[in-house]
Amino acid sequence: MSFILRLRSKPTVLTDLRNISPDKFAGRMLNEIRSLSAVEGGRAVSLDTFFDIDGPSRAPQEVGSIEITVEGGTDKLCYIGYKMTGGKIVIKGSTGHFTGYKMKGGTIVIYGDTRNYLGAKMAGGTIEVFGNVGHRIGSKLHGEKPGKGMKGGTIMVHGNAGADVGWGGIWRHYYYRWIGG
Repeated sequence: MSFILRLRSKPTVLTDLRNISPDKFAGRMLNEIRSLSAVEGGRAVSLDTFFDIDGPSRAPQEVGSIEITVEGGTDKLCYIGYKMTGGKIVIKGSTGHFTGYKMKGGTIVIYGDTRNYLGAKMAGGTIEVFGNVGHRIGSKLHGEKPGKGMKGGTIMVHGNAGADVGWGGIWRHYYYRWIGG
């Protein structure tokens, strides 16, 4: 089942959108999805503050059967796909920091650029970016001990990347593929 989120109001500050995930949509009514929280610069708001959200009246319980398409993007949209375990997110535009952070399964496809920490601490799933990415793809967070970075999954980039790719990850456990750049 597909849900479409059309960006109608671009945030001017970094915005935590960790509730844009098939896991958070699963089993919820459409009105509940529209009311899921977002944090814009420390201020709690709902997802429908930024997006027109269309989809079925109720999301299925099965996470793997949910696809979310985000139309429009900006580098202020952070944490999309946080702790995602299944399903698919397609982003038609740019994203901010921590896209796919702690991801465990499913697929994220980004048709645009993304900022730092893409797939940081990722354990499974696939992220594919048709654009450029920032620093520390698949890495651990600054100050954490080695080995706390990406432990599984696949990240494919069809563009350039910043510094510290895979920093603090366990390289033998995951597949990282450069396609362009």
